[in-house]
Amino acid sequence: MSEPILFYTTKGEFGCFTNYSKHPVTVPELSNKPFISSENAYQAFKFHPHRPDLVELILNSKKPSESGVIGRDPANPMRGDWDKPVSQSDLAKYESLLPNNHGVIENTKDLMMYVVLYHKFDQHPDIGKVLDGTGEREIFEDSKIDFYWGVGADGSGKNKLGQMLMLLRRKRARLRMIEFKKQTECWDDEDF
Repeated sequence: MSEPILFYTTKGEFGCFTNYSKHPVTVPELSNKPFISSENAYQAFKFHPHRPDLVELILNSKKPSESGVIGRDPANPMRGDWDKPVSQSDLAKYESLLPNNHGVIENTKDLMMYVVLYHKFDQHPDIGKVLDGTGEREIFEDSKIDFYWGVGADGSGKNKLGQMLMLLRRKRARLRMIEFKKQTECWDDEDF
């Protein structure tokens, strides 16, 4: 069995997996300008579309941590569906980005994280290669304080960020396989 991948900071080979890594990301439904990090884009989704002023404030923030302060401020109410099961209309909207039978995306915040990660790794081929190169290894956000996105202090956390990265890796592998089949004229729509 392969050694699992643990990441948390922006340092090291897998530092690009953290949302604080210095990889600007443009998410078309939020803005045509890039956010300075995937953390910023994720935090902006909390206020899209009902608070464009906060989306703009996060877009213009200089650090990922600044976007987190805005995103967690109780004076800034999040969209009403954030922690609710993801709607069929939202799933349909992003269907082309998702692999079949994903099973990992349970609520709106999960879907928005996946969308942000999809754009981040698509827009930065160098880190896309890092993700693709992890093969089948399990990926864990080694956060001792976050029991949702990370593993938590006792390892019982949901590790949703690691799960999203593994889901994205699967989608990227599928897209490469489709492209390979097209190029080698082995394409059959019934295969997919």
